[in-house]
Amino acid sequence: MTEQMLPLEPMGDYLLGEDRGNDNCPTSLVLPDEFKHPYLARVLAIGPKVQSEKLVKDVTVVFKEKAAVEVYVESKHYLLIREGDVIACLIR
Repeated sequence: MTEQMLPLEPMGDYLLGEDRGNDNCPTSLVLPDEFKHPYLARVLAIGPKVQSEKLVKDVTVVFKEKAAVEVYVESKHYLLIREGDVIACLIR
């Protein structure tokens, strides 16, 4: 099986993600009040300057509100998120 070619390649310290929405948030995830609700994304690709070994393809990340750049390519929704705006990785 061949991997699907992505239409975007993240640069620098950006991650390319797919919106997971707030419905997929586990009920055991507790965040401070400043984060009204978590923003989740599944990592699809990683920029060359991302340093964290935890930020790998297919991991779900929690990121700050309004931190993602939303991009639509061929009617598909993608998120570009800076490594510094990721506040947690969901471990399952």
